[in-house]
Amino acid sequence: MPLSGTARRVVADPAKIHEINHVGQFFKVKGMACVPSPQQHPVLLQTGGSPRGIKASAQIADYVFGAGKPTKLKVQHRKELDTELIALGRDPARVGILWEVIVVVDETEAEAKRRSAQVLNAIPFEGVGAFISEMNGYDFSKLPAQFRLRELR
Repeated sequence: MPLSGTARRVVADPAKIHEINHVGQFFKVKGMACVPSPQQHPVLLQTGGSPRGIKASAQIADYVFGAGKPTKLKVQHRKELDTELIALGRDPARVGILWEVIVVVDETEAEAKRRSAQVLNAIPFEGVGAFISEMNGYDFSKLPAQFRLRELR
């Protein structure tokens, strides 16, 4: 299915396509791939939650990579993407979002906790503010040096 508003692009020269006929240690493939993807083209992923990134996603993406944000911001991102998709005549149900998830796994719970602490400590002290601001969708650099919570309304 060609994307609305975009020209169909050739991603391979048919004269250069040949049978795979691979035999390796882990698998073997004989002949051509016989199952086309539902998109009839390579799956296109786009990242970017900014207005510009969302517009680009709406134009080209089959899936969008979404940063790990609070649920409220994920819902907002989805709504903005759907609005852009509809404006381009694309069905929002045909474009998915793959949300970032950080998973820490190890042999034991203690090792997983140790590794998790390593991940958390990987952000330099100077970068913590930017990281927390991004994860919460609020620019914490705008906070005064001293404040009471009730003053932040």
